[in-house]
Amino acid sequence: MKPLKFSLASSICTTSILSVCLVCGCNSRSAVRQHPDEVDSVNNALAFNGFSNVKVWQNRIKGVMTLTGAVASPDEKAQAANIASINSSGYTIANDITVTPPAGQVKPASDSQIKDKYQAMLRAHKDLDRQNIDYKVDHGTIVLSGRVHSAPERMEAVKLAKSVPNVQHVVDEIKVQS
Repeated sequence: MKPLKFSLASSICTTSILSVCLVCGCNSRSAVRQHPDEVDSVNNALAFNGFSNVKVWQNRIKGVMTLTGAVASPDEKAQAANIASINSSGYTIANDITVTPPAGQVKPASDSQIKDKYQAMLRAHKDLDRQNIDYKVDHGTIVLSGRVHSAPERMEAVKLAKSVPNVQHVVDEIKVQS
């Protein structure tokens, strides 16, 4: 049997190729895209808006944020989901909140309560918190005025107003800056 002869250059080349294959092989796990961790952001926004009893779970790989807990009305359930959606970019919201109406008759919210709730929702919204949106509430009707930077921001401001519990009507007088 004849011994094999290798040159120094071919040995270095072979070693280099094997090293690259080893490194690539060890790191060949498929890259799984994860959504950003936004549980704290959503929890803070929910707590700021009076939903501290709503719990948030996220699956960063599937991009699903699940809300659980109990609220007093379907409007509050929808509002909590809206707040979570606004504060979690790219997540699908699974709204598993149960509606448990309080025992007895509930008094409708006063205009000042509606105004306070809308103000809190604007402040919690990451795109609308610094806009020049004015609002007045009279007998359950919110009149929106002021200026925003884009039509989607205008639509979002109206959508938020409509999601406030006990709002009867929304009048949109917001102007889009050119």
